[in-house]
Amino acid sequence: MAVDKKVIDYVKNQLNAGYTPDQIKAALAKSGYTQADIKQAMSSGGAAKSKPSVAAKAKKPAKKAKAEKPTKSKGGKPIVGFAVSLIGGIFILLAAILPMVGITVFDTIFSFFPVIINFVGMASIIGIILGIVTIIGAALLKVTGNIVSGAIVVVVTIIALLSGSGFFLGSLLGIIGGAIGIAGK
Repeated sequence: MAVDKKVIDYVKNQLNAGYTPDQIKAALAKSGYTQADIKQAMSSGGAAKSKPSVAAKAKKPAKKAKAEKPTKSKGGKPIVGFAVSLIGGIFILLAAILPMVGITVFDTIFSFFPVIINFVGMASIIGIILGIVTIIGAALLKVTGNIVSGAIVVVVTIIALLSGSGFFLGSLLGIIGGAIGIAGK
């Protein structure tokens, strides 16, 4: 007499789930199947070619993972590149704002030299724009974590470096932070 296909499928599913042939045989016997039916179901269900049980798999020692320094946030976004770029953008912004404050404070002294006031004012406006764009690029680097954000920071801070904005340190930090962001750290 042939064993029901449902019993054979049961044996296959239990073997795939990691149960041992002995456990499956015990469950079938408890359900009222005869030893002949169980033997036929086990051979038809692939018990001879069964996979190792879950308990056998658990005995294998697990590989130890190397501990890494947290260079990315939980979402995989580069936090080091963000932080360095943000500090660089803040330096660029401060370097642009401070001369504007100086002109306001010493307006009477510089009033004799309108060319200086115009030059410092234009350089400050350019520096403010570059600083804001660097900070936005750093924020995008934190939010999106893509290469384009890092490239924006690098390009803008190179322009800031060439225009003399950022106490040099801001531009340098921006370039380094953008490069780290491009590398994805």
